[in-house]
Amino acid sequence: MEVVFTYSASCFAILVGLVTAGLVASAWAISTGDEPEFGMLFRHDFDVLVLVRAVVWTVSLPKTLFEKGIDTYVEAPVMSMTVFALAMCWSFLQGVFILTQVFGLP
Repeated sequence: MEVVFTYSASCFAILVGLVTAGLVASAWAISTGDEPEFGMLFRHDFDVLVLVRAVVWTVSLPKTLFEKGIDTYVEAPVMSMTVFALAMCWSFLQGVFILTQVFGLP
């Protein structure tokens, strides 16, 4: 029974991380008009929004990696699965952080 609880808690943390990444990416896309992507930190000159861009990029990275992994599956399946696994790991860590630090779950 404990194994099922651990597995479901891990899946819940992954889902929390992916949903948070999607919400932040959607809010950024609505407010600025462009999607968060890898080059968003380097396209603009240094200004006060660099820190905001860095936080948005960090939080929305699982969504970006997930999309890139799915999009490139036909061309490079091994690299695609590697990127997909990285997205799931990042999403898990982000979900655990949110659940423990924001909601105070043990």
